[in-house]
Amino acid sequence: MSTQPKDRATIQRAIEMYASGAPIKDICKETGCCPTTVRWYARIAGYTRPKNWVNRNTCLSQEQVKELLDMYRRGYNTKFIAKRFGITTNVVYKHVSRNKMCRNKKHENNN
Repeated sequence: MSTQPKDRATIQRAIEMYASGAPIKDICKETGCCPTTVRWYARIAGYTRPKNWVNRNTCLSQEQVKELLDMYRRGYNTKFIAKRFGITTNVVYKHVSRNKMCRNKKHENNN
């Protein structure tokens, strides 16, 4: 990432993307700013995201969450589950934690 000051148009684009809910990673790719810089410009512009903010691009339906939890309970690998739903392992653990789940036994097809 560049450490040179960004032009006004780049800064404005980063702020607009942040305000619309775009993931920080996507904003960084498009603007060339580092994550800290994106958050800093957004904060100066009056935008903040709460600690429990959920990226809309990683939200799962209730049916998907049920399937995720069932796969976890049956012993599927969290990486496998995450890849299946297009989310990160942290999101898998978030749903597991919220539902106070624990595994029963290992599944044979754990790839």
